[in-house]
Amino acid sequence: MQIELSKIKSAPKPIRSTQDPEKLEELTTSIGEYGLLQAIKVRPVGDTFEVVFGHRRVEASRRMGLKYIEAVVEDLNDSTAMIHALIENAVREDLGSLDKARALKALQDETGWNAVHIASQGFMGAEHVRRLLALLEEPEEVQQLMAEPSQKRARGPFSKPITERHIRAVRRIDLPKEQHIQVLQKAAKEGLTAREAEVEARILKTFGTEEEIEAQSVRYEQSLIEDKERSRWNYLAQSPCAKNFLRHIKINKHGLKRLWEDVDRGALGVEHMPYVEDQLRKYAEFILSLADDLDTRRREAVSG
Repeated sequence: MQIELSKIKSAPKPIRSTQDPEKLEELTTSIGEYGLLQAIKVRPVGDTFEVVFGHRRVEASRRMGLKYIEAVVEDLNDSTAMIHALIENAVREDLGSLDKARALKALQDETGWNAVHIASQGFMGAEHVRRLLALLEEPEEVQQLMAEPSQKRARGPFSKPITERHIRAVRRIDLPKEQHIQVLQKAAKEGLTAREAEVEARILKTFGTEEEIEAQSVRYEQSLIEDKERSRWNYLAQSPCAKNFLRHIKINKHGLKRLWEDVDRGALGVEHMPYVEDQLRKYAEFILSLADDLDTRRREAVSG
């Protein structure tokens, strides 16, 4: 039936928290050329009607200066109206995971339903419901990274929004909160895939941050100086520096072994293999040069 647009009001808690201006403009143009292709759904509230789904179609029609809009009217309570809105929007690719999560949480608060009961409504599985609700447990910094692509200009240095898959991949590594945020921010800034973000998280967990690695290097250099001041030559059992050196070699060896497991799993793309191979060879040459230098130092110390 045709309803006056002036009698239609928005729902107090619309499913979609943000509007994409470009897509709204496209919808407005489409309605102007072809008319409204799909009716909206409303429910009666006193002398007016409240939108159940179709908020953007209402807004686009108003922009076109239309007086009436085709609508399906159904008398629904709050919970049922929210379910209808969720079912309609759950199949729309342009509705973000975070908007779906907030809507599910609102439905849960309204009805007291658990994930299984929500899933029984038939528009998504219980595990999917749990994964979406888990997004609301993420820090605010992470939730901001899940903005729609159209809002990327407002997100500072971040060039690409992260997805639910990114968050699940990084969460598997179980990093501290600050590092968890750091990896996801890097994924957004550099446009990493979920798998690449997981590899970054694994490296961070194994070796620490760049600052921590640098601090370890400084401490190592200081230990070399202190050891040299004590004696030009010490046997292994008497040399803290030698023990520390070997310990770092073992740590790096263990870390590389863990990273190589990612290679076995196919995490390293073929296009990246030449670069990684080159870096490994340079690393091997560096280790060999250290061994040669150590041999020279040993000979000088023994002969001196």
